[in-house]
Amino acid sequence: MYQVAGDVYFSQEIYNESLKYFNEELNLMRKTGSKKTYIPLKGIGNVYNFSKDTIKARKYYELALEEAKKNNTLDSSRYIISNNLAILEQKKGNFEKALMIYNDAKETSLKLKDTAGLIMSYQNIGLVNFELKNFELAFKNSFLAEDLAKKKNSFYDLTKIYYNIGFAYKNLIKDNEQAKRYLLKAFDMGEKHNFMIIKRLCSEELSSIYEFEKDYRLANKYLHIAKELNELKLKKQSKGELTVLEYKYQQKIKEDNLIEKQNKKSMLLWTGIIILLLTAFIFILLYKLQKIKLKKRVIENDLLVNQLEKKNKEITEKNLQVLQTTEILDNTSKRLSEIKETSSSKTQDLINQIIGDLKNGSKRFNYNEFEKIFKETHEDFYKKLVLKYPDLTRNEIRLCAFLKMSLSTKEISAITQQSYNSITIARHRLRKKMNLEENQSLTNFLLSL
Repeated sequence: MYQVAGDVYFSQEIYNESLKYFNEELNLMRKTGSKKTYIPLKGIGNVYNFSKDTIKARKYYELALEEAKKNNTLDSSRYIISNNLAILEQKKGNFEKALMIYNDAKETSLKLKDTAGLIMSYQNIGLVNFELKNFELAFKNSFLAEDLAKKKNSFYDLTKIYYNIGFAYKNLIKDNEQAKRYLLKAFDMGEKHNFMIIKRLCSEELSSIYEFEKDYRLANKYLHIAKELNELKLKKQSKGELTVLEYKYQQKIKEDNLIEKQNKKSMLLWTGIIILLLTAFIFILLYKLQKIKLKKRVIENDLLVNQLEKKNKEITEKNLQVLQTTEILDNTSKRLSEIKETSSSKTQDLINQIIGDLKNGSKRFNYNEFEKIFKETHEDFYKKLVLKYPDLTRNEIRLCAFLKMSLSTKEISAITQQSYNSITIARHRLRKKMNLEENQSLTNFLLSL
């Protein structure tokens, strides 16, 4: 497919595309280890040859011929490559080297029994010998080519052979009669088979001959034919150039569209990258903000813990004060009771009043101060307790608060001014209300709330 595409573009003279496909073909053949790499090499040589880059054309023709010989290739491509390379040497004036290459092509054609190749080889050998003034060899090879062309009915080859012989008689041997004979043969065959290029070339040579012989009628006739054919050639060239220009214009539009698409893709890509970067930046900010919030929460929690510890410490201090105060009041009450026994009735009434005031003051201090501080510290505890056990009495709630502080029965007795047994009975009733098992600690249960 690459070769077909290369040949199609080459025939349309779109050489850059032709070169691209021949190179693709060459690369694919090298990858697959093909022994026919000489085919795309020949195609590349042709492109450079018709692009007037003879240096690169010669390079690729030589590479193609080397590959063909290395793989012992015997097909028509080999002598075509040889002929193309020899033509380049011939144009450069290296006739001896060209002759050597043409002879090699002839030998290949003989091995292949390829009549077309032999016709071409004999023609080319004849042309080089004409250039070298070896007329005997030149005519010999030209006539060998003529015989083979007649046998094969190759009218195009015959037309070329007659033109080449006529050209040699006119320009090299200076024999206008023989020149006219062969040029007229070539012209008639060219007209009959519509070989326009050879017909034009013959017309130009014949016009020159008739002008030299002062036969201006025939000179003008062939000059007019040559002019018409030249105009036709120019029209074809112009059409071909327009086709090439149109193709290049279409290619330019395709390239512009491709560039536009690539630019859009690039823009979308950069937009995506920017969005990703912005998203990443926002996530980083959110992460940092979350981190700051977390740090703030930790600080607030630490502060709350410190406040809670402070409150607990305050409660403990209050408890100690209560215990100390209770102990002092108890001792004072006992001493006053002792004094009362030995006092007058009036004094006893006063002492009884004082003892009553001490007891009432102790109760107010115990309940009011302690309960206020405890509620501030353990606000949720009261809510949970009442929600879970709504039938608890006020005294039972206070008992729960004391137990929450891990106070012993003795310490609760001292604070509440109740007997040890009363507190024990109250604890037993509380356990029953809370449906605790025998081995379950009341204090630990309350600490878990």
